[in-house]
Amino acid sequence: MKYLIDTYVFIWALLDTQKLTKKVFDIIEDEENEVYISPISFWEIAIKYQNKKLNLGKINPLHLPHIAEQFDFEL
Repeated sequence: MKYLIDTYVFIWALLDTQKLTKKVFDIIEDEENEVYISPISFWEIAIKYQNKKLNLGKINPLHLPHIAEQFDFEL
């Protein structure tokens, strides 16, 4: 099945999987699913990060597309 995740699902998948519902977590973890993320999400994250409304810990927002690919999310 194909799924498009929103910005916060992506952030929670990276930083705090406990915020994901079991259903969403299972969808992301199921290797048979194709999980997509819009490039607009990276733009939204960068703006929130720049305005200090989002803490990414040690993650550089410029690396997020590469990190998404490591999670097997399609852009």
